[in-house]
Amino acid sequence: MGTAQLLRGNSPTRSRRELGFNLTELVLALVILGLLAGVSAPRFFEVRTFDERLARDEVAAALRHAQKLALVTTCEVRVQVTAMTWTLDQRANCSSGGFGQAVFDPGTGKPGYAGTMPSGVTLASTINPLHFDARGRATNASGVVSNATLTIGTRGIDVVGATGLVRFP
Repeated sequence: MGTAQLLRGNSPTRSRRELGFNLTELVLALVILGLLAGVSAPRFFEVRTFDERLARDEVAAALRHAQKLALVTTCEVRVQVTAMTWTLDQRANCSSGGFGQAVFDPGTGKPGYAGTMPSGVTLASTINPLHFDARGRATNASGVVSNATLTIGTRGIDVVGATGLVRFP
């Protein structure tokens, strides 16, 4: 018998009917594939992981917008966070007065740049409220330049006080 016949699975001792898989082998293979898919699929499709990442990216974009807005307008911008929301606003009068002027949402062009965390995702900040001064630096409410860390679920965002740089750790 030649090598080509052996590679094709042709054997003088096997009949034509024995060349394929039997029903038991096929069912067993499908059961094993089903078990593997049942165990591994939830890891690939866990929604909370995607929600945390999306929320972190949205909060980081808002922080970057707040820092750039403070630089451009030379007016202090405040970022307030709760466990489920974040809000941006500015002083009504750049040099003094309370924060009451809503920041325009760059996506919609409407006042009220704010966001809500997805279900099951929480938000926390080491400095609350976080301010960006006219030089783009991150400060606490007293105006002291400070580094800040925001935590969204299990993910974090660092804000460098001296520069206002927003980055992922």
